[in-house]
Amino acid sequence: MTNEKFADIAFFVPEEKAKFDAFARGRSIAELGKLVLSVRGAEHVGAAAEPLAAAYLITNLLLMSRAQRRIAKLVILDMEGTDRAELFPVTNALRYFLMEDYTQLDNFDAWVTSLKEVAAVSPRLRDELSDLSDFMTSSELGDAGSGQRKAETMLAVRSPDFAEDQGLMADVGNPFMVRFHAAGQESLDVLSQSVHGEAFSLRVANSRDVIVIEIDGKDVEKGIAQWIARLDDVLDNALLGLKSA
Repeated sequence: MTNEKFADIAFFVPEEKAKFDAFARGRSIAELGKLVLSVRGAEHVGAAAEPLAAAYLITNLLLMSRAQRRIAKLVILDMEGTDRAELFPVTNALRYFLMEDYTQLDNFDAWVTSLKEVAAVSPRLRDELSDLSDFMTSSELGDAGSGQRKAETMLAVRSPDFAEDQGLMADVGNPFMVRFHAAGQESLDVLSQSVHGEAFSLRVANSRDVIVIEIDGKDVEKGIAQWIARLDDVLDNALLGLKSA
């Protein structure tokens, strides 16, 4: 049953809804790389919000080391029901874990720690990304201020009855392509390769810097474990076309 008390409460304030415009700085969505996480049954994520965010931030760091374009980051919370109040807890949790100080590059060790009960980050993956985090934090990027060291991620929420976003949305239901909507424009990317687990899938576009990850909110910990395990394959054999550093 829908809680009418929350029926007219927006998920995002006006400043948040303009977040894509601030991030893009005049670039069209077609000019950007994209890292998308779509969570089915997001209302079931619960306490797994932190390891979910940590897995996303670690993946973003790995993609940053290989991508040629700036990466627009989007997390879509798809709920099965229509009671928007059920989506408020995970939305607020991810507001912190994907928008605030937690996302800073020098928090890499904290991301790994938050995953330890859910997924095993291999020593090799940890060493490579820790070195990258240290380099980026101490480089000119780090000197530009703490705001530049944060992973600016956009959230979107969606149910059969409503949809709200922070200026960027994606349709990920087609297994062969993903369509992005931002600033009154559309961008279509063909997804050429994919890997699948019981609770997750990962697909990549021909451009190599557009990645779509889908995970089952009802089995989120299993999905995270399968997801992290595939990141080692990226290091081993340039999985999904991601070029070695």
